[in-house]
Amino acid sequence: GFCYAQISIGSIGKKENETPSVPVPEYDASTNFMNYIDFYRGISPDKRCKESEFYSRYNNLEIYYPTYTTDYKQEDCMVFKMGNTIIPQTWSDVAEKYFIIKEITYPFEKSVFYEKLLETSSNLNTTITNGMLFKLEDKETKEIFYTVEFYQPSFVITDYYTMLSTRLPIFTFVAKEDFNGTTLPLGGNDFYVDKGTEWKAELTLLRKSDIDLMGDYNESDSQDLLLMVIATRDTVKIINYLDPKDYYETFWNLFDLKENVEAEKQAKENEAKQRLARLTKLYGESNAKNIIAGRVTIGMTKDMCQETWGTTLNRRSYTNESGKIEVWEYVGFGKLFFTNGKLGNVFRY
Repeated sequence: GFCYAQISIGSIGKKENETPSVPVPEYDASTNFMNYIDFYRGISPDKRCKESEFYSRYNNLEIYYPTYTTDYKQEDCMVFKMGNTIIPQTWSDVAEKYFIIKEITYPFEKSVFYEKLLETSSNLNTTITNGMLFKLEDKETKEIFYTVEFYQPSFVITDYYTMLSTRLPIFTFVAKEDFNGTTLPLGGNDFYVDKGTEWKAELTLLRKSDIDLMGDYNESDSQDLLLMVIATRDTVKIINYLDPKDYYETFWNLFDLKENVEAEKQAKENEAKQRLARLTKLYGESNAKNIIAGRVTIGMTKDMCQETWGTTLNRRSYTNESGKIEVWEYVGFGKLFFTNGKLGNVFRY
């Protein structure tokens, strides 16, 4: 973590060893807004920057607030301005406007405004208390607004949206697996997508209510924004989530860049050629081709069989009138019987 030197009372001048600080990671326009916990998920604490400093990575970014109804997240979010006292605002006061993030304070209860708010409302829920306070400058009027939001903010980072909306159409994407795609217009039949087919993509911004085909969303979150990807092949259009949502697979789970697929294919072909050349040098052309094809043949050595079927630890041996017999078992697949080191019999399940 991020630590600072401490001075013990009664021992002025004696400092503990300082731990090098971890710098705040720079914002990358290829990522959406992320909270501290999600950003550092799976990363040990000693490799994280200080949480109180983490959100500074979003300072000076431009954001956009769409239109929300007045009652949208009214229990979990706040919008206000500051005069002699806190001046409550509604979503309509920030709707369809661009702002610059000047500062983010987390959690809200650590801000100077929290105590002022308690003077007028002592019954604040824990979502508000643990929310993020955004200090925002109206890009046009330079007015300062404040919003308090929790976990995933209701705005769009314009750099992120612009990057995706301009970059996605440039590339061709390939389906990584077979799956049923949700077609546009919504409400129609699903379209069966074949693995390996090529698609073009574009970004769109929808609300949860627009995509709520299964009735998963209640009224309170039906206005939440969703970044979605429309994939097109010939006259077929299917829609996918961009970011992880509930149990749905994302666009990136289902598709890969064509150039990545081709590079992976080329790498596998090169690897196969190198393996064939190595096996040919060791065992001859005929045996090498059998190994590559996964065929074990009578007379193969144990090394050849291991190259063909892989390694198994399920081995036993005994001796009879024919000599030393060794049995390799591949559970659920088959058994190989070696006599004096050469394959003498094959049993497949």
